[in-house]
Amino acid sequence: MEKYQERIDAYLRNELSEAEKRQFEIECAEKPELAKEWAEMQKIHKGIQAHNRQQLLSEMAAWEAKGSQKSFIQTWYRYAAAVVVLAAVGIAYFFLQQKNASPIELYTAYYAHYPNHLTSQTRGEDIHPEHTLALAMQAYEAGDYPLAIAKLKEELGKNPQNLAVRTYLGLAFLENDQAPSAIVYLQAAFQAKDPEYGTVAGWYLALAWLKTGDTERSLQVLEEIKKSSDPYYAQKATTLYDSIGQ
Repeated sequence: MEKYQERIDAYLRNELSEAEKRQFEIECAEKPELAKEWAEMQKIHKGIQAHNRQQLLSEMAAWEAKGSQKSFIQTWYRYAAAVVVLAAVGIAYFFLQQKNASPIELYTAYYAHYPNHLTSQTRGEDIHPEHTLALAMQAYEAGDYPLAIAKLKEELGKNPQNLAVRTYLGLAFLENDQAPSAIVYLQAAFQAKDPEYGTVAGWYLALAWLKTGDTERSLQVLEEIKKSSDPYYAQKATTLYDSIGQ
């Protein structure tokens, strides 16, 4: 894990450029060992976000600043991560190891928060009220999804053809436990076959259908993503497709 840890952490902290992210995703598709570590760390990262992420990371950073042994940090991190993952996915993760996992269990196990790639402002930064997209993405990053939805709708009203905004609006609805509304926006972005956001929208559309319990429509979307030229999402779609079919 050590040889991949730095890049995985940089990806999760959104510190990689778009080119570096794409290269990392391609390597995930080509290297099973990296893909496995990446999948584990996504679950851990999501769990940390849901269980006082800042407190856990601050404690880890403080220990590292004191020059603690690297092996000790890794041991502590794995222990904390294990607790977080159990709390975050609990029974769903257990059933994922079995056959016949339910749609909601699969959704919980495969879902990972999609980071902000649209704007570069820092959290808490003062933003002019007219800059609706920046305000929307600031709210999205802060987990204030109702505000993010309102501002993204406002931004989409200015430019209805903006598929990136449409995709993030769908993602915000999904994060806010409004899967039917998420489907409306993600489906439009996916069907438009946008080269940048089409596959991303499709992946989360498949997950949204799973969350509603409609495995048939989820499989239809995944079938298309499996043929994608994007090896990262093609592999994820194949894995989830096979899990639904068990």
